[in-house]
Amino acid sequence: MSGKLDLIGIVPQPGPAAPPPIHPAMLRTRSRIVRAMIQAHALAPEQAIAFSPRPSDVAELMKLRKAGVVRETLPGHYWLDLVANHYREQQAGRVRAMWAVGISLVIVGVAVLFYRG
Repeated sequence: MSGKLDLIGIVPQPGPAAPPPIHPAMLRTRSRIVRAMIQAHALAPEQAIAFSPRPSDVAELMKLRKAGVVRETLPGHYWLDLVANHYREQQAGRVRAMWAVGISLVIVGVAVLFYRG
């Protein structure tokens, strides 16, 4: 409690500790599992949630666990490591950028071959 508030006789009422609001930019991810964990605020080991993936999501969950993005505390309880997820998405972005540059160079090379000036 702030000393200033105490001096003027205002005491804030303790309320239920709600998780902070989720910024929409955090939900921009390709993974449905990551999006679900962010929405459930499972972002630390003590906030792990019980999660049983659908049969279509098992392969993605195993891939995320292998990358260290989704971690398991108790059997069937998972949480999302935001730092590992950010690093993984940065790496994927770099690969996509390299492919884009390579394809652009091929297109430019083909255009130069057909140029008649």
